[in-house]
Amino acid sequence: MKKTILVYGLIAGIILAAFICISMPAMKDMSSGSALTSMFVGYTVQLLAFSLIFFAIRSYREKYNSGVISFSKAFSIGLWISLIGSAFYVIAWALVFHYVMPDFFDKWSALQLEAAAKSGAGPDQIAKLKLQMEESKRIYETWWGFTGMTLFEILPTGILVTLISAGILKRRQPKKPRIA
Repeated sequence: MKKTILVYGLIAGIILAAFICISMPAMKDMSSGSALTSMFVGYTVQLLAFSLIFFAIRSYREKYNSGVISFSKAFSIGLWISLIGSAFYVIAWALVFHYVMPDFFDKWSALQLEAAAKSGAGPDQIAKLKLQMEESKRIYETWWGFTGMTLFEILPTGILVTLISAGILKRRQPKKPRIA
């Protein structure tokens, strides 16, 4: 089980880290359109990377477990892969954020305020949003806040894929061979 988790977790982590390292520097000149596109592409890449969970569980079930796997064992495999992939994502984002895009949060906040103004938010709502963004920035500047917010961005995707994959792939009895 450890080998399956490690191999698939590393592959998922490399895909996620490569995506962050390649795509985020291209976002230095952010606009609301590019930010939306980047978020869409980012979550698509997360789903693709975490789709490896399905293949890892199936591989383990067929190769090492005689075609049988419980939901809890499948969930455990997927969760570990999600954690490894998410760790790679957090580390890659930390490097990009601190060394390539240290002004990311300021640009992101400005985009959020601009979007609120365009959507017709009043001065009170914009002031409230600005305070929320400043508080978020203070939290993001701590190591635990940075790690927690970044994990919260990716780990739920991995857990969702894990739940679906474990539900689909659980099998209590080995498949019976068909007799022709």
